[in-house]
Amino acid sequence: MNADEHEFFNATTIAPQWRFGASPHAFVFGHEGILAAAVKFAKMSCKMKLPNVDRAVVPDRKITHYLLSTPHRDGHHKAEFFRGFGFKLETWEELAMALLNHARRYEIVEIVPTPFGRNFVIEGPLPAPGGRAPKVRAVWFIANGQEFATLATAYPLDA
Repeated sequence: MNADEHEFFNATTIAPQWRFGASPHAFVFGHEGILAAAVKFAKMSCKMKLPNVDRAVVPDRKITHYLLSTPHRDGHHKAEFFRGFGFKLETWEELAMALLNHARRYEIVEIVPTPFGRNFVIEGPLPAPGGRAPKVRAVWFIANGQEFATLATAYPLDA
């Protein structure tokens, strides 16, 4: 058989050519390699919602000590952003609920595997207390062996 007869996917899917190599159990993934092909496939095929979204968790400290914390060295820019749209530390539950609703409403745009689990990236407008809806990227993490997601971070999408 020639290479065309063995092609499983074309360039519009995972890799330029997936075909059997020398062994019937070995795949050739073109110039990309297996991990790059898998990541590319995950980015293109994740028209889905966050798994078990109704069990997703937003840790209170993720909001109070990071996303709305102006003294936090890494989170203060995020705090300025979210506070600028009306979210407040005193009512941190509003931001937590808005992020949960964001995950329920929008589809995953990217799945990023890590050694510890998978990150699920969700993008879309986030309704804020003042009536505006800034575009936000939220990253949810599902640890290996777990069935529910925990909020890892959220930040503004570049316009």
